[in-house]
Amino acid sequence: MDGSFVQNLEAPGGEPRLIWASFAPNASSNPLVASNQGPPGLRAFTTVYAATGQFTVTLPEGWTPVANTSVLLGKQCESLTEHFDVCQVGAFNATTRQLVIQAHRNGTGREIAAAAGARIHFALVFNNSTGG
Repeated sequence: MDGSFVQNLEAPGGEPRLIWASFAPNASSNPLVASNQGPPGLRAFTTVYAATGQFTVTLPEGWTPVANTSVLLGKQCESLTEHFDVCQVGAFNATTRQLVIQAHRNGTGREIAAAAGARIHFALVFNNSTGG
């Protein structure tokens, strides 16, 4: 298992698929690409730690989601005391293939410790399983 999840969707005129990927936060540093999970080609995405709990994810070239798609987010916490929530900040930028994710607790940016149990998951809709 490569840590990826692909769900076929029903839609006219295409083969849309909901594709999940994730990364492990690394405290106040950029997450390591080696921690990325997702389909093989998508795992090359990069994540930059931009501010307290804020991450800019850049998808690899060729991975552009369906226009006007929503981003689904999830989280995995190391423990209840390390609980955090996540939200998307702004719209997905199709030109730069970037989305901004903010980890927070009660609306305040939260730094996520580099811990084995902490992950941020995201999902987008693509036209096929090998990218957009």
